[in-house]
Order: sequence, then C-alpha cells, then structure tokens
Amino acid sequence: MSSCQQSPPQRSSRPNIRRIGRKDLEHLSRIVGKIHGLEREPEHLDWKYFQNPAGAPLSAVAEVDGRTISHTGAIRTWFRVAGEARQASQEVDIFVDEALRSARAFFHLYRERVNINEHEDVDFMFGFTIDKTSKISRKAMKFQRVGAVPRLVHVIDSRHFFRRRLGVKPVADALGLAANAAIALSRPKQHQVPDGMRLVDIARFDARFDALWDRIRDDYPIMLQKDASYLQWRYRDIRDVAFDVVALENASDSRVEGFCVVGINPLDPTRGCLVDLVTPRQSDEAVSAVLIAAAIERLRERQVATVAAWAFPHMHTYSVLQHCGFRLQPVEGQDLVCRHTGSGDPDEILPLLMQQENWCVAMGDSDWN
Repeated sequence: MSSCQQSPPQRSSRPNIRRIGRKDLEHLSRIVGKIHGLEREPEHLDWKYFQNPAGAPLSAVAEVDGRTISHTGAIRTWFRVAGEARQASQEVDIFVDEALRSARAFFHLYRERVNINEHEDVDFMFGFTIDKTSKISRKAMKFQRVGAVPRLVHVIDSRHFFRRRLGVKPVADALGLAANAAIALSRPKQHQVPDGMRLVDIARFDARFDALWDRIRDDYPIMLQKDASYLQWRYRDIRDVAFDVVALENASDSRVEGFCVVGINPLDPTRGCLVDLVTPRQSDEAVSAVLIAAAIERLRERQVATVAAWAFPHMHTYSVLQHCGFRLQPVEGQDLVCRHTGSGDPDEILPLLMQQENWCVAMGDSDWN
C-alpha cells in the first residue's frame, strides 16, 4: 500500500468516483512517477491491473474534468483458506490528491472500493502497509491488523555500510573487508545440492509448477494460489522489471522441488531481495537452503550489499533463512492487514484470517516491484 499527495488541479466540478478503466492508466502512470521516482509506462499498470489471470481489477478512481486524480488500487487474487478456494482483493495503492484531501471525499472513494468487492462477492480484502498507510488502513478503512511482517536481512558486503557511515572510502573498505571475513567465518557450512537434483534457470513457468502448487497448496491454512498462470504473470510477464528465477529440479524427470525469485530494489541497486521462496513444508531443509544460497550468489554477482526477505516465524523457511545468515530487521508500520467484505458470514472466515500463524507470505505476495 503506497500513499501520495499531489498538488490540486483546477477543479470545476465534483469528482466522479467510479471503477478503474484502461483510459485512466496514462494519468496514473504519471502519479506513480511522482510518488516513487520510478518511470513506469502505462503498459506496466495495464499488466498489473488488466492482465492479471485472477480476473478484472477491483480499483476505484476519482476523475475531475476528464483527469484521473485519485486512486485506491486493488488486484484480484485467489487463496486457499482452510482447504477452500476464496477470492480476495489485494489493496496495493492509495493515491490521494490534494483535491480529495477531505475526509468525506476520501470516504466516498473508499466506499466505492468496498462496493466493488461486495458487488463481485470478494471474500476479503488484504494488504501490506507501510508507515504512511498503517494507521489510515485501520482507522479510516476499517482493516484489522493481523501482525507485523518480519523482514530478515542478510549482509553480503558491509563495505557499503561503512562508506555511508565514514565517508572515507579506503578506510571504509578496509573495515568492510575485515567485517565480511568475520561474517563469513561465523556462518555455518552451506548445504550442497542434494544427490539427483540440479539448479536450473526458469524462463517460463510451465505445468510442472501447477504440479508443485498441488503439492503445497494446503501446507498452511492460508496460502496465495501460486499456480503456473499466476507465477508467469507475476514474475515473467511483468513490464519494466527483471527477476531471476532459479528452481531445484529432479535430474531424472525434471520435477520441480522448489524455486526462488530474486530481484533488485529499483531505487537502490545495492539492495537485493529474495522476492519469493517456495518449497514444500515437509521437504528437507536442504531444499530451501540450496535455493537461498543460489539467490545470495546471484545477488553477490550483481555486487549488492544486502538481501532482504519476508517470512513469519512459524513458516518452515524462517529457521532456514536464519541458518543461512539472515537476521531480523523490523520495519515500523509494515503490517499485514485484512477486512471481510463478502456475502458470507464474517464469523466464519475472520477468525482464520486474524491468526498470523495461519498465513504463508513472501515479499512477492505484496506488489513489490
């Protein structure tokens, strides 16, 4: 969930609040650039909202005199919740223009978002907040906080840290190299690729990933549906962003045992991200460990300083990440939040949603890109 305040346009009429259409993407891409400092073409937003295999977007926009000025963005997703398929909306953007700063105007915009969910019979809304949106999501939007999303960080090269602190490159590099050596000695020996398996690059998600999803879909009570169509859309069809995808497969029949997705922070190329890590819950620890090591090596080749990952403590990958040198680095306001919206009984699904230990999450489950 991201937030923005823009300078007001000259307004001659009341905002027209409605569902998003493709005609809004040109204006929205300009707003994204002002918010994040990123160049994002309308085609990127078309991918994000209109090419999603889960279905049509659930976003609401405010328009004044033909100009889209505000947006509450949501994409459709499918989950497995306690063994059943459930439709959800992921709240990914909040763009609030100066022209809509009044509480009443924002309420109408958000009310339209909820109306869209109710009309589509979407079971629940969820999102990952940042500091700016954490309070507004709970107070104004009536989300409930499931819990803080743990951010774990692995240091690859501490020279960047010392350069920022000291400003004297030769001294900083000398201290950084010494620190790197000490960190390397303190870490346990890396797992080797298990016998009969191999690491491979993935250019396209095929039917093998549907089979993997069928194996893991009930590993946790609440899981985002990561079948081949979703993964292809999320990590391969995405515009303006490049991810590395590495899988561990069986050498005899090419069955996929797990995979990881690696990316670079677009605003800071020294920061890498383990965007996704998918392995069966009952698999050997070596499966996750080998993929984590492969991700770190990819980012080391790109000369990043740190690698960040998300995982809740109850997840089977959490302890493996710690074993591989990741350490908890809390982020203020980074929460998982949700709200019931469907026609069903909220008392049936909310108790499940509000238990943090039911969820399985990764950084890629947000709209991080």
